[in-house]
Amino acid sequence: MRASVLFYVLHLQGIGHVVRASRIASYLAANGFAVTLIMGGMPLEAFQPSNVDIVQLPPLRMAKHSYRDLLKADGSPIDEAYKAQRFVQLRAALARSSPDIVMIEAYPFDRPQMHFELVPFLDMVQGLSPRPVIISSVRDILQKKDKPERDDTALERLQTYFDRVLVHGDPRLATLAETFRHADKIADMVHYTGIVAPPPFTPLQKPVYDVVVTAGGGTTAKAILAAAIAAKPHSPLARARWVVTLGHNVDRATMRDVQTAGKRSGVEVVDFLPEMARHFLTAKLAISQCGYNTTVDLLRAGCPVVLCPYAGIKQNEQLHRAELLAARGLAVMVREDELTPATLNAGIERALVLPRHSLDINMAGAYNTAILLKKFLAV
Repeated sequence: MRASVLFYVLHLQGIGHVVRASRIASYLAANGFAVTLIMGGMPLEAFQPSNVDIVQLPPLRMAKHSYRDLLKADGSPIDEAYKAQRFVQLRAALARSSPDIVMIEAYPFDRPQMHFELVPFLDMVQGLSPRPVIISSVRDILQKKDKPERDDTALERLQTYFDRVLVHGDPRLATLAETFRHADKIADMVHYTGIVAPPPFTPLQKPVYDVVVTAGGGTTAKAILAAAIAAKPHSPLARARWVVTLGHNVDRATMRDVQTAGKRSGVEVVDFLPEMARHFLTAKLAISQCGYNTTVDLLRAGCPVVLCPYAGIKQNEQLHRAELLAARGLAVMVREDELTPATLNAGIERALVLPRHSLDINMAGAYNTAILLKKFLAV
């Protein structure tokens, strides 16, 4: 009988958590595991692997300027009845899947607003017999907390409920200790998998675009897309073919403004660029935020890149990643609070003359996750 994995993932703003979780879930399902993926945010059909059992909870999204305030799909605040609906489905998924392993993405390092759901869920998992292996699945770089008690709470939850922590990164690039105060106290629980990357991709037969501009899922796209479009006419690549990709979650006002500006500057604007990673391989330059998944594709492609990390609502994970890559000479960084057409063009000039570096980072994260899960079950 195949080992069963129940994997909970929630996205409230960008889509990076879901992309990484779906890649892991799909790989596990293709390599001997029965996988149930519980999706707790807004539905994202593009990231629902066909070989995985998908459970979509009643959707959640965050309020525009607050991670604490959770909303229904229609924009109304969630209430106790809505929370109860979600928990009924969580409990049913747990009963139906009879998991050998329960994985929870980001929690308890992040997602404190989900204590209402995840603490009773973990209590329920703890009470199962036999008890599943309980794993926290996290990216390589966390949000640094400005309040020490947030890390204290995460440590208490880890020591109470969790058996292992899978860090989906390479410690040669970033270690958990850099963004989690109590890493030394859970050192025996932590296992690095390497970066969760897609399978290697092949170049396009011929380049379609010379410059690719992207802002991930698009929720925080306006600043970088507007600056890039305004920068084009005065950039070293003014005569090149530029494309801006809006992302899945861009709001209508931003979409309209970017499309209008794109027409004026001769920039093609698309909602979504299929196989964007292959376009990176043939591009002369990429301009991007610095989320986990897009950065993986950029590093693999090796094209010159200007990173403009998102840093809103006390977010610092992208900034930390961009600083690490810039320090290694793998990218040029322009801070979001310094982003203008002029500073972006200065960054483009620097990026185009960066020396090429060989990339020595483990990108077998999905493969190593499968190996580690089998090892945990054998203990």
